[in-house]
Amino acid sequence: MELNNRDAFSRLNPLSFAVSVSDPWTIADVIDFEYLLTSEASSNAQGLSDHERALFQSHLPTKSGEEPSRQEIFKAWIETRREGEGSALPGEHFTAGWQSLITLSALAGLFLGGSLVAALLHYKGDEPVNVSWFLVCTIGVQLLILLAVALIWAIRRVTHLFENFGPLQWVLAGLVWAFSAGLQRLPGEKRERLRAALSVIRRKREIYGSLATWPLLVVTQIFAVSYNLGMILILLAHVSTTDLAFGWQSTLQTSPDEAFRIIRGIAAPWAWLFPNAHPSLAQVVASRFQYSAGLKPLSNAAMASWWPFLCYAIFFYGLLIRGAILVFASVKMRSDLKGLTLDHQGCNALYRKLTGPIIRAQSGTAILEIPETVEPVVAHPVRAGRCIALVAAELDLGREPLAEYLKESYRWELEAFFSAQIDHARGNVEALALVAEKGADLAAVVIVVQSKRSPIMAIALFLQKVIAAAGTKPELLLLLVGRKDGATFLPVGDDEFTHWRNFNEIRGLHLELEKWNRL
Repeated sequence: MELNNRDAFSRLNPLSFAVSVSDPWTIADVIDFEYLLTSEASSNAQGLSDHERALFQSHLPTKSGEEPSRQEIFKAWIETRREGEGSALPGEHFTAGWQSLITLSALAGLFLGGSLVAALLHYKGDEPVNVSWFLVCTIGVQLLILLAVALIWAIRRVTHLFENFGPLQWVLAGLVWAFSAGLQRLPGEKRERLRAALSVIRRKREIYGSLATWPLLVVTQIFAVSYNLGMILILLAHVSTTDLAFGWQSTLQTSPDEAFRIIRGIAAPWAWLFPNAHPSLAQVVASRFQYSAGLKPLSNAAMASWWPFLCYAIFFYGLLIRGAILVFASVKMRSDLKGLTLDHQGCNALYRKLTGPIIRAQSGTAILEIPETVEPVVAHPVRAGRCIALVAAELDLGREPLAEYLKESYRWELEAFFSAQIDHARGNVEALALVAEKGADLAAVVIVVQSKRSPIMAIALFLQKVIAAAGTKPELLLLLVGRKDGATFLPVGDDEFTHWRNFNEIRGLHLELEKWNRL
């Protein structure tokens, strides 16, 4: 097995680039990334093969004097894996479903909006179309919905009353509770896998929470825009092809002067643009009808003066507002996608693998050869620097072999080495104190554990203390080591790794989890 220098990007030929991945990510990219990241976590591969590296490089963007960003590197990897997969990834299915949902939302909005206006404009002989009721049904309901949403948002911001409101999370929790008896009867391995899957869903919601909100808002606003557009089109179609009569009435003791002032206030946003922005006072007086006085013939000019006002009202209070919300949601979704840090659990390990050496299988015997010096590719959260190691007390691993391994594999200089009692949450005072003191200046805190050991609650409590002491700056790596065989360690078994990975998810530790790969 031959490994080339890690600094591959500086030697890439710009003429070899076929596809640019500098465009912002999409929701489909995020879905595929998480799907592939999960698959990668259970893979034993330590880098890219020669063929994969060539394909990967062909997808990287070219920027004069600039190294690829983390987003661009991961997107190039996604494109590489998409080409290598025999079947479509989940992102493609999402895209197809998303496009279908948008189309159905637009068509449903047009149909329902048009149907509502068609019903309201149904002419009933001598009785004209009631302008007041038309506005309530077309604009009033929409404004009430927006007002209710704004009120809930304001209450949440001020009182935090709905701070933990999560319908999907509640549904999942309810399902788990409802089937708890059945879960208890499942074998331990299946029960653990299901609990880990639910924990992963909760974790992804924490990471991509807003990305689940904006697509839903985009779909609803596409429906609302189409709904208002359908109302305007049907109103104009009826005006063009039928002789409509509009009037107004009220059981309240409302005078024409008061009605005119209300109408003029409603028309304020467009009154300066259009000469026929609203009916005049005389037209308001002439278009009033009352059942108590008996229906009487109304002025044709007065009746015809209302339809432009209704069109403008739907456009400004319906179509324009919904269109603005749609643009806002689309911009926010794009902004959130552009701002993805992609440094959560599993991403750092993948980043090291992608920016690491090329692997070429040349013979039946695999020999690992690490270059003497490894330069960092770009400045990212995965960075060279100093680290502190906490090694399980029962693990026969000395400081020097660990220091050499960390330097070669991660570019980390071992500053402090502690033999830790990982099942004693109240112990390890000196180690935790040093982690807390140096945490902001460290590149990483490494906890080394033998994979054959069963993870128990006491270990989770110890790891939580390490996480709390380290803070948010250093990378937290849980390094699993296989059984000792002479002077070397056996590979970590897939079952053992899966067990620790489920433990990591269920306990909400979110540590980077990797295998000791020096055999």
